[in-house]
Amino acid sequence: MESIFIKTLEPYLSDYEDVDINAEFIREVALLSMLKLRSGFFSLLTGFDPTNLTLAIEYLPITLGEYMSLNPAITLLEFKHITYQIILGLKHLQDLNILHRDIKPENIMITEDKQVRIIDFGISAYNYEHFTDWDRTGTEGYKAPECYLY
Repeated sequence: MESIFIKTLEPYLSDYEDVDINAEFIREVALLSMLKLRSGFFSLLTGFDPTNLTLAIEYLPITLGEYMSLNPAITLLEFKHITYQIILGLKHLQDLNILHRDIKPENIMITEDKQVRIIDFGISAYNYEHFTDWDRTGTEGYKAPECYLY
């Protein structure tokens, strides 16, 4: 029996008054559906309920941040393995013209067999060549320096 994770979005959790939680939910579902074709680096969407803003995705046991806290002395080989998978996942996003906008240890999951999954596409941008909404990009402390120029 396959384990799943249920993610429910609640409108009052938004840090921004002008944010449409419904639009973020639909964006995340659409991007996860696109990425389903390139599984291996992204959590797999197994179902969703738009009326209750609920996603069902594969269960992922631990974040990268938690993994690093529990294993502070990982080997160089293990570090390279995890880093390489993150880079490949980001390359796949770039190939699909998707900008994640919130890459951080809490949004990178590690499976039991040490495979990387990138999660949380709620504020991602698709076809971002003319993107101008830099004020809502990611988490403080993890933002790219150019985000602070706008």
